Amino acid sequence: MDLNCAGIKLFSLERHKKRFKYQVNLRMYCITNHINGGMLHANN
Repeated sequence: MDLNCAGIKLFSLERHKKRFKYQVNLRMYCITNHINGGMLHANN
């Protein structure tokens, strides 16, 4: 087993997880923002 290759795979997996987490956070932020916007709109 090539350690260098395994290291690169692990590194790209970590990067992928970070990107995924970022996308999820962004989506959650958009949903929250949308809900808050809806609440404000309903209150007015």
